[in-house]
Amino acid sequence: MLITTRSESTVPKKKVSVLRKFQALFGKKNPERDFADEAIHKNLSEVANVDNADKRKKEILKFSKDLQPFGLNFSSMVNEKPRKEKDIHLALSIAKSITENKHMKEKLFLQRSIPVLEVTSNISVKESFLVKNEAYIIGLTILLTGEYKLLKEYWVEGILH
Repeated sequence: MLITTRSESTVPKKKVSVLRKFQALFGKKNPERDFADEAIHKNLSEVANVDNADKRKKEILKFSKDLQPFGLNFSSMVNEKPRKEKDIHLALSIAKSITENKHMKEKLFLQRSIPVLEVTSNISVKESFLVKNEAYIIGLTILLTGEYKLLKEYWVEGILH
């Protein structure tokens, strides 16, 4: 939308000229500006990707260290992922329940294993499911309790979508 002047006497001609040039430069349909915006956006995206790659690497290393006391590592966490989608969702809901229940969470971190009796009494899940998917559930619980923003985005939000 260009500036229209109804009264030439109220706005000086130089000001109208500057305003029209400004609108021409920053208006919606300006290929030069669009190209510049795309280039800036691309450069910022590349910088963000490099930063995220470094952050992701640091998060994976920290997560791997946090898994070690449980006798787990990052690759075992990946390999122990349940095959069925409903089992993945169930494992996530169990991990969330453990995270939200202070007593169960403390017991998990002290015993270095899932507190089976507490979990089965709070959630209707079979003990065999907990035993079979223990590594994955523990990994998700550690992930949910820790400061792993990028891993949570990838892992947890990936499960939910």
